[in-house]
Amino acid sequence: MKKIAILLFVLCIGTGLSAQQFPQFSHNMFNMMTINPGFAGSSGEMRATLIGRQQWVGLEGAPNTNLFSIDAAVNPFGIRSGVGINIVQDKIGFNDDFYMNLAYSYRTDLGAGTLGIGLGLGLANISLKPTWVIPDGVNFTPADSDPSIPDENSKMGFDLNGGIYYYTSKYYAGISTVHITQTSFELEKGTPSLARHYFLTAGVTLPLPFPLYEISPSAFIKFDGTAAQYSVNALVTYNKKIWGGVTYRLGDAVVAMAGIKLLNGLKIGYAYDLSLNKLRTYNNGSHEIMVNYQFNINFDKTPQYSKSVRFL
Repeated sequence: MKKIAILLFVLCIGTGLSAQQFPQFSHNMFNMMTINPGFAGSSGEMRATLIGRQQWVGLEGAPNTNLFSIDAAVNPFGIRSGVGINIVQDKIGFNDDFYMNLAYSYRTDLGAGTLGIGLGLGLANISLKPTWVIPDGVNFTPADSDPSIPDENSKMGFDLNGGIYYYTSKYYAGISTVHITQTSFELEKGTPSLARHYFLTAGVTLPLPFPLYEISPSAFIKFDGTAAQYSVNALVTYNKKIWGGVTYRLGDAVVAMAGIKLLNGLKIGYAYDLSLNKLRTYNNGSHEIMVNYQFNINFDKTPQYSKSVRFL
């Protein structure tokens, strides 16, 4: 427990900066598949997650992100593994981008927990759909004639992710990177590229003095090589079914979260972000809805035999 506490402290110190290309999410503790392929299969069951996020509501061109992921534990040829798929659509300004990757993790026991080592292979599609307003007149150049003004274009390229994820019944920690290849896209005007991002995550679940209550502090760091974003979170859960909590993104926002676990493994969560920087005067906050469904499927069924009264 001391090691986990030290790790959480180290993850939380530092100065908050912002800059990333990678989409912003508040339900990071329920959304590890998107950033770490080593997470695939860690539940031992099949798990599907759907997230819809509207960021900075009221600000024109603000990010609008939708995500779907599904993963499952499998054992091909007796090898403990996990497989999964991630699909992300991210709209911001003139950009309408799409990412999809297939994830595989090799899982093995290590100490009191399990270590997942994962790789994600996929495609990224960068799409630009600008709407320009150019004044009429000979002194103004139309957008399609100006080499410095981008026009509608779309390109697809290869994407690669990797990560490791260690977990027990009480705590977890992970390190991962996305956009390893830093793929470039040769558009008609300009050559944008994906920036490599690095992630550090850690969390622990602790009982509270009150019966049926527990607290789950966690930390999340996102780093793109030039700037970092630091988040700390604490969720209090009642009877393993109802939770509420707060996230603080250093220098960016404070997030209120709540959720409930329904019957049959269905979880529904909601998060509201309130900006703390200068953007707060230009938007009405950010809304994020998360739906998570976890269920058991036995991929290793053995043939079932039954007796017939005809042969007794």
